[in-house]
Amino acid sequence: RGSIDNVLDEADIDKDGRISLPEFQKLLRQASMEMEQKKKDHLEDSHKKRTMEQNRRKSHQRKVK
Repeated sequence: RGSIDNVLDEADIDKDGRISLPEFQKLLRQASMEMEQKKKDHLEDSHKKRTMEQNRRKSHQRKVK
């Protein structure tokens, strides 16, 4: 994980040493999009794991019969 200084430096697009409202808004939008992507990735991973487990159970049931 990066430090807050790195985040603030990246957010200061015009490099004037200040974070303007538009720069701050852009930073928040980017953070929000990153969080949404992480949530989507997590849900996809959970779905894949659930599907794999269901397939494993079905395969095991066929072998038992």
